[in-house]
Amino acid sequence: MRNIIYKGYYCLLLLLMILVFSTCTEIVNVGDPSVPGIVRVVLQADPEDTELDILGETVAVSEGDSMAVNVFQGKAWAVDGNYAILFPSVSHFFQDQIIYNVLKRESDSYLPYVVFESFVPAGKFNAISMGLDGLHLFIGVYNIPMTLPSDDDLIMKFEGDYNVEENTITEIIVRLKPFASMTRFRDTYVFERVADIYKIYYLDKSEYDKVVAGLPYIINPNDPWRP
Repeated sequence: MRNIIYKGYYCLLLLLMILVFSTCTEIVNVGDPSVPGIVRVVLQADPEDTELDILGETVAVSEGDSMAVNVFQGKAWAVDGNYAILFPSVSHFFQDQIIYNVLKRESDSYLPYVVFESFVPAGKFNAISMGLDGLHLFIGVYNIPMTLPSDDDLIMKFEGDYNVEENTITEIIVRLKPFASMTRFRDTYVFERVADIYKIYYLDKSEYDKVVAGLPYIINPNDPWRP
């Protein structure tokens, strides 16, 4: 009789442990209809913005020049005011700060960077936000320190309506004007961060499948929504 009671106790304990772990993290098998969509944010310098006036001299961007921009704390804002946290990639489960050289060139154009690629619940959204901070600019023979305006928040919010659907990717292109953002102040330059949402693309399921192909399962860290 005592053995039966002990076995029943251990079975109940095992069931409780399964219940606790299953409610802490939602694990969704690939192909499940409840799989969320993906929001991909791409940051690219405006290809038309290539010159900076320095003490009356027009200096054009060239190979080897760099502008270091720190990107962090991405969020996708829903129309109801809730938000989903954006991570650097679908395999990340924590936010990070990553520095990008937005002047790096490829095929005579500035290189685009995927700064966020994250699972997001399906729904209607009207903004993204991210931390955007300029560190330094190397152009020609000049090494220029960069600071933000004293009254600016590190986090920028970009307004724009978009949808997120299950099993698809919503790709948001944010364009930064690197040199139009620079205003000289004494011995340094103020980084005004002239940037906005340039285009929004809706990629089909085949692109989504490529992104999640290496994942044995999908963990959506944005479910449930953060307050």
